[in-house]
Amino acid sequence: MSQTTKSWTKWANAAFWAVVLGVVVYAIARNIGVVSNVLVVLLGFGAVVLVHEFGHFITAKLGGIKVEAFSICMPPTLLGIRKAKSGFKLRILPTFFRQQEEEPAEEQEQATEYRLGLFPFGGYVKLLGQEDTGPVKQMDDPRSFANKPVPIRMAVIAAGVVFNGISAAIIFMVVFLVGIRLTPPVVGGVIPRSPAAEAGLQPGDEFVEINGKSRGLDFSDIGIAAALSGSDERVPVTIRRTDNSLAEITLVARGLGRSFREFGVLDPLSLSISQISEPNVLRERTGLLPGDRIGAVNGNAVEHYWQFDQV
Repeated sequence: MSQTTKSWTKWANAAFWAVVLGVVVYAIARNIGVVSNVLVVLLGFGAVVLVHEFGHFITAKLGGIKVEAFSICMPPTLLGIRKAKSGFKLRILPTFFRQQEEEPAEEQEQATEYRLGLFPFGGYVKLLGQEDTGPVKQMDDPRSFANKPVPIRMAVIAAGVVFNGISAAIIFMVVFLVGIRLTPPVVGGVIPRSPAAEAGLQPGDEFVEINGKSRGLDFSDIGIAAALSGSDERVPVTIRRTDNSLAEITLVARGLGRSFREFGVLDPLSLSISQISEPNVLRERTGLLPGDRIGAVNGNAVEHYWQFDQV
């Protein structure tokens, strides 16, 4: 193949992938909400895969196995870098610019190549002499996976799952140390003609005990107690009113147009302006922007949403 034909093919491939990228970006822009949710899930899954592959990588290094490549994200490769005899070798878009891979054989027998892929979902590690499919390559290199003792090979294979377990334990510890912001068991509103309305619950009332449970209550416990209660079961609760007085009442959950039983208690809202699709319209009408927090109404300070609602 002539040099001109090779050059034309290279740029044709680049143009094709540029068009594909443009179409993908346009589709994402048109469905940004759905795409963002899918992307979060895929990134979470990719993080699990990346930790798994890092376990294989570091264990292979410690075991004296040559790691030919370690990639963050999945192919096609955008960037590759490794240390060779003549210095650091950098490859940019090697799929399109293949002449970057033309180097002497002695330069190719060097350290691990660290790669960055196009698709941000996980990664992979490539060990010398190790194949995921087909027979294991037989070679004389002592750094080959196949030439290492069985205990080392077992450790490399098991390291992925072990690192996933270790990372999960670390994440749990961090979450418990930092804490999770839960919605308090406070009445934000009451659905008309609901069990909560008939029992006289008011916005600002706080559940301090639900069916005998008082420790670690959050708003979800209210819905769970209602949904799990039996037909016509009276659920005893203790309420702290806004004046700090306590009241013991019973609630009988029932269906309020949905498939599960509930008390008719709405969760407490905050005084922060929520994110909306057209913030400029809100600003023109009210002067407010998403993220602003209401601190007073008509000169009167408000700390809770129900106080704002009453005003």
